[in-house]
Amino acid sequence: MRLLADLRHVFTANGTDRMTTADLLTALHDLDESNWADLHGKPLDARRLGRELGKYGVRSKDIKISGHAIKGYRADGEDGLADAWSR
Repeated sequence: MRLLADLRHVFTANGTDRMTTADLLTALHDLDESNWADLHGKPLDARRLGRELGKYGVRSKDIKISGHAIKGYRADGEDGLADAWSR
């Protein structure tokens, strides 16, 4: 639940509906009072993020940022975060 709340904060703070996995991880690691930078001695990585979000039906997709297709997450659409946030 904390991960979903922190993700909503990151998306809202950045005023976007999509973020690359790398940018999302950086933002999560930088959150004050979060433990994403140190989960049992290691920072949250792309594989673990995908595994945790998969539990909520959220999947990474190719998203276009500045004309380039990069793996990331969307707030809306199929497999997006909005559905998980509403639950």
